[in-house]
Amino acid sequence: MNNKWRLFISCTLVMIMSSLFYFTNGSSGPSIYGKMFTLADCFVWGLKPNFYGITVIPMLLLIVNQTVKRDFRIMYVIRCQSKARLYAKALLENELICIVMAFITTISIGFSGALVVKDALNWKFTYSLYYIITKETNSKVTIFYLIIMFFLESLLRNTIVAFLYQIILWKFEREVISFLLVVSITGIEICTKRVQLFYHVLSLDYERISQGTIVMTLAIYAGIFLLTFFYLSNRVVKQKEFF
Repeated sequence: MNNKWRLFISCTLVMIMSSLFYFTNGSSGPSIYGKMFTLADCFVWGLKPNFYGITVIPMLLLIVNQTVKRDFRIMYVIRCQSKARLYAKALLENELICIVMAFITTISIGFSGALVVKDALNWKFTYSLYYIITKETNSKVTIFYLIIMFFLESLLRNTIVAFLYQIILWKFEREVISFLLVVSITGIEICTKRVQLFYHVLSLDYERISQGTIVMTLAIYAGIFLLTFFYLSNRVVKQKEFF
């Protein structure tokens, strides 16, 4: 078993323990809202920056760093023959990491939530957290829809973070600088909701679910990110010198 898979296993265990603590501490959703907090709400809260940014993102960067750091080894660079091929190979590997991490996060939230709460979904009733926030009930949304959207939101978040980290590291070749620049987004959005760059946009927000704009927001954000990313990647690859 290589180091990357050992990291994945370790991340799974840490993720489960962290999510269990997140849903059982004194300031957690189940502690505050009691029986009205359901598994559906666990998936909504699992995307909040004070969990996702503190637990998921650092573990993702730890694994991604193992891939990107290898890109600068001389023998590996020579073997890949071209900068574009080297960059593309790293992107593919990082995207696979993002998919696995999104799957691990989804499973961890679902498993931990199922241990803590009793009901899967109660949004069609007035005694739900959804009703308290939106002032309406919702009988159309299913738990399977929320699980799928949680996975897609997680995947896009992971992809943005991993690719951004790769661009910055290729540009500066400084792991600490790259890590701090990416993680600083977490700190900003934990401190204030006025700045909505990442976590507060790519989220399962109750109001957006009520308005039916979750999928549209996801698609628009993904499109803007891909265009920006390919533009920046093209510049970074052309300017990069290894020797």
